[in-house]
Amino acid sequence: MKLCVIPARAGSKRIKNKNLRIFRGKPLIAHAVDIARGSAIFDQVIVSTDSPEIMQIAEASGADVPFSRPPELADDHATSVAVIRHAIETMSDQGGDIDLVGCIYPTSVFLKKEHLIEGMNKLRDPDIDCVFSAAGFSAPLERAFRRHGTSGLEMANPQAFNTRSQDLPRWYHDVGQFYLAKRQHWFEDTLFNDRADFVEFPEWAVQDIDTEADWELMQIKMAVLEGLSEEE
Repeated sequence: MKLCVIPARAGSKRIKNKNLRIFRGKPLIAHAVDIARGSAIFDQVIVSTDSPEIMQIAEASGADVPFSRPPELADDHATSVAVIRHAIETMSDQGGDIDLVGCIYPTSVFLKKEHLIEGMNKLRDPDIDCVFSAAGFSAPLERAFRRHGTSGLEMANPQAFNTRSQDLPRWYHDVGQFYLAKRQHWFEDTLFNDRADFVEFPEWAVQDIDTEADWELMQIKMAVLEGLSEEE
């Protein structure tokens, strides 16, 4: 079974009830459910939450809520991997024969079903166990520097000072839009190892939604994208 888990706890301190906040006419959690179901790559889409209100909206949106997330996995210190592992183990105990698990956050507003399908296609490679979303850094990491004490600067890689940017390697970072991984990979020490690959997102898709300023910036980006789509 191919399972999608949408983690959506109740506690959100900087944006109150973030997962229930209305975006484009419906709660964020409903958008995540729509994307997961619309991709048609999962046999079951579930929401892992401790909130009765999120449970109700998730089920109304077409997701299943087969368990309530325990309190120890719903605080500020619980990791997403721990939440996914709990979902895998709980669903397996309920009789699910799970071979692949996806994770989509309610805040994955730039995610499209095409990204998930591309990720699933990459997993057809027998050497790949995990695919996730990533974007390139806008500048070479080798050119990074920091303040040295109270004055002066220290370069991360002084040898790169006279190297042309185009001759330096391109580095990427996780943008947290989705993760797809074979069951056993979720129990590795890290998801990002030599059996992982990624779907590249544009740099403007790098957007945390943790503050009101983040929320406003996200809406500005989406408005620009909608305007560009109308011009095409």
